[in-house]
Amino acid sequence: MVTQGKTGNGVVYEQYPGNNDGFPIIFFAGIGVRPIEDVNHGSEESSYLGLFPDFLNNSSDVEVNVVYQPGVSGGRHKPNFYSDETEKEQFKAGLDIADGRRFYPIGHSLGARVPIHLALNHEYQGLDYNLENILDGCAIAPFTTVEDAYTDPDKGPRTFLWFPDITLTRLLKGFEIPFYYPLHSQKIHDGKEPVKKVKAWKANFWINVSSGNDLLESDTLAEIMASTVHRHPLIIITSQDKIFDPDKQRAISEALESEVLEVDTGHRCFTNRCVTDDLISKIIEHYQGCLV
Repeated sequence: MVTQGKTGNGVVYEQYPGNNDGFPIIFFAGIGVRPIEDVNHGSEESSYLGLFPDFLNNSSDVEVNVVYQPGVSGGRHKPNFYSDETEKEQFKAGLDIADGRRFYPIGHSLGARVPIHLALNHEYQGLDYNLENILDGCAIAPFTTVEDAYTDPDKGPRTFLWFPDITLTRLLKGFEIPFYYPLHSQKIHDGKEPVKKVKAWKANFWINVSSGNDLLESDTLAEIMASTVHRHPLIIITSQDKIFDPDKQRAISEALESEVLEVDTGHRCFTNRCVTDDLISKIIEHYQGCLV
């Protein structure tokens, strides 16, 4: 039975209980992914992740936690705002849930920066944690660059009223204002065609454009190339991805010298039943391999 709550720093999370003897899995969600609307009703029709956390929980028999972005958590957090600081707050929430236990981090999209940064021994300033307590983890459809995300693989630069979204983001990043988020549509996330139209899951329509101050400077591959790789997270490449170029995802996996699973689906790979079983099996295999 899934339960929902907030961590000590006010970040929304959901927990699927498991075997207390197993190390928990902590899933870090990406931009605009919203919590389940009604945990008593179920997650399939009201969550970007569908039943994936539930399936992973049942298949692994370990505790699974989904940690959302501070920008969708309400309270003291700026709505729809994403930055290096919010990444740290999301990771801090994961540490709060782990409560000193070893854990296996999974990150999707922008959330994948957490396991990748941990692979580089990135230091989250001001947080008390032991890297030995964190398993190698998994990065799914990892964030590449904003410019990549704002480029349609078939049509070129994404636009708003004929203005390139990347140009607008650069022009407006100095303002604390909500603006149209070009990646909110389900069709963009689900690949060539939406797997199943689900109204409730859609990413937030708005983004705080001051998010561009940090995100425009973020280049995951460049960070890896400029660093020393200390661990090797499993990389899940989404070959139909319309947000992050699959070739750029492959370059990230090669730079990390990581084990790879490539799935023939879009950015939101969790509800494509044709790949879910393979995805979960590979994650559990890698999780268990980290324990050896």
